[in-house]
Amino acid sequence: MARDSMISGTATVVRVLAVLNVAAGVGFAAALLVSWPAGTLLMARLLAKYHDPTVAFAGLTGIRLVLVIGLIAVWAVYRLFTALAAILASLRSGDPFLPDNAARVRTIAWAMLALQVLDTALGGLEFWLASLHIDVLTWTPSVGGWLSVLVAFVLAHVFARGAAMRDDLVGTV
Repeated sequence: MARDSMISGTATVVRVLAVLNVAAGVGFAAALLVSWPAGTLLMARLLAKYHDPTVAFAGLTGIRLVLVIGLIAVWAVYRLFTALAAILASLRSGDPFLPDNAARVRTIAWAMLALQVLDTALGGLEFWLASLHIDVLTWTPSVGGWLSVLVAFVLAHVFARGAAMRDDLVGTV
């Protein structure tokens, strides 16, 4: 019984986070679209702060690139949550060791890898903007994130092997 409530609670959290992820995507898309009609105003603000048109343009470009990276991250997180919700549904039904779940764990691993690559791209963007003396938040690479990607790919392989072994066992009985 406690296990069922844990699965249901986790599924609810995943659904809520999925909705918040979509809301973030809508926000990123809206901000990106607004950045063109508001580009003149943004450039004026950046120019007033940095007093250099090249730096102001780089700042505006940086804002837009962060929003694009955010949109790509929303897609990756959507894929992750979709796969996780399907795994939780199979767990609730009592049969999680399926070949489909191995593929879902692999999808999660790819999504996590995409997020790490996007995080690295943000680091490069931060480095570029900081080199122009634009105020940015500092970036630090996530060693734990990269290790999580590795673990997810290994678990996907373990799931695939377990599902194959289960199918072999069912075939011999």
